[in-house]
Amino acid sequence: MAVQKSTFKHNQITQKLYADYHHWLCNWIRHNSACPNQAEDLVHEVFIKLMQSSDLENIHQPRAFLMTIARRTLSNYWRRKKLEDHYREYVSEQPKISANSSENQLLLLEQLEKVDKTLDELPTKVRQTFLLIQLQGLRYKEVAEHLEISTSSVKNYLQQAHRECHLFDAH
Repeated sequence: MAVQKSTFKHNQITQKLYADYHHWLCNWIRHNSACPNQAEDLVHEVFIKLMQSSDLENIHQPRAFLMTIARRTLSNYWRRKKLEDHYREYVSEQPKISANSSENQLLLLEQLEKVDKTLDELPTKVRQTFLLIQLQGLRYKEVAEHLEISTSSVKNYLQQAHRECHLFDAH
């Protein structure tokens, strides 16, 4: 019974902080970062991290606490964006595969088969989440609505898919 009471209290605190600070935090991110169009997604990431925090009852300065999480979330966002930009740059600099090269076509076909097999082995929701984000460019919230799951599930599924793809890269 103590676990349920603790969880209930944790959820109440999270809901109160969300109601009180969501709009303020969203505006802060829009005005203090170079990514105003990502503000909603970043705020949701902040609140997901807040929900994962174990000691919400001892927060005495909620704005300062949320700002710390928001700054870390923005830092992670820029780190990921930089990595994505470097990857795109690397891919764009790679020589185009000649249509006449049978060897190159075979290598490409083998890689596509590996990617297809890796995606096929993922659980259905994980695969759907990954494809909706990577191929259709949907945001976490849109994927959550489309698949009728929570945004935290979207994040977890995407992390799982990336882990599997990372293992694929290591082979």
